[in-house]
Amino acid sequence: MDLHELERRVWKLIDARQFYIAEAELHQARLKASNDKDPNVLGNVLSLLVELYRSMEPPDLAKAESQCLELEQVSGTGYAKLQTAMMLYWSMDSPSRTVAKAQDAITQASRERDDKTVYQSYGLLGLALLDLHQVEDAVRVLGEIERMVTARQRIVVGDETPFLERLLAQAREPKTRTTIQRIAKILWPVCREAAFAVRLRAPADLAKLARAAPGPSGSSFLLGGRQFLPKDNTRQATPGVLYGDGKMPPPPRRRYAFCTTGD
Repeated sequence: MDLHELERRVWKLIDARQFYIAEAELHQARLKASNDKDPNVLGNVLSLLVELYRSMEPPDLAKAESQCLELEQVSGTGYAKLQTAMMLYWSMDSPSRTVAKAQDAITQASRERDDKTVYQSYGLLGLALLDLHQVEDAVRVLGEIERMVTARQRIVVGDETPFLERLLAQAREPKTRTTIQRIAKILWPVCREAAFAVRLRAPADLAKLARAAPGPSGSSFLLGGRQFLPKDNTRQATPGVLYGDGKMPPPPRRRYAFCTTGD
């Protein structure tokens, strides 16, 4: 089975809102993968089914979650658990369930020595903790992110950005703000995705401004002069458009578009 061609056809059908034709094609591919006992192909098909059910109008989130859980069983990886956590957060608006699933993803990915998934899971965990007003726990997550960044572990730069932005906007402790600015200073020069690089650079630039002309503590600011669209993961961040619930939009559809640090 040509997975790239299958993905291309399915996304073309989704973009044309031909959801049930896409579903029928994916169910055929799923049956073939099951009969062939090919877990790699089956995992990819299940991932596409998740995206299909999330994209339907209206979304069928019960089916999407069911496919995520099956994918966890087929894959057994931390990244599969992270995919479930991302759906729980961005699509189902369930921060408490996101926290539990992101922690599971971190535990499993740590066993697998999958630094990319661990790092990405920390960014998502931090966002969910902020939604639950668990700021002290979010600051501990920040410490784990800094540890991975300074150790130059193999990570994907970009997905931590919404968490760093929101925590910086909420933090009152100078130590927390300084830590965020220190992390951003390391990350923004190596981020290949322009939108995230701009957003990561903003905290580092604020640190320079603060040293030059300190302002009153607790003063508000708009990071990078940008606000964001609602939860539509096919759109890019756009200046001047409010993001109603204070969250940031999920990353673009294609994962791992950003550079990795480390050797």
